[in-house]
Amino acid sequence: MPATAISEEAGPERVNAWLEAFAHGQGLGTHVLLRTGMAFFPWLECQLPESGWATIVRGALGDDLFVASADGNVLVVVFAEEYDYQGFAAHAPEGR
Repeated sequence: MPATAISEEAGPERVNAWLEAFAHGQGLGTHVLLRTGMAFFPWLECQLPESGWATIVRGALGDDLFVASADGNVLVVVFAEEYDYQGFAAHAPEGR
């Protein structure tokens, strides 16, 4: 079951704002690792701006996203399904 979802009918701007708000609410931060889907460069380490990054990331990597905090404590995953976008999150156990 997703932690959150938004209809694809919301439009790109609202979907991007939803994604950024969800990631921020999970404590993702701006220093992240993005899954690229490439065999020889599966993860890209980068520094995201405070806002506006979802437009850039989705434009480059597509709508299905796997984003991990650089410290490995937070993972945010978004899947573009048939009628909506679904957001999932996982957190490292405390004391890790």
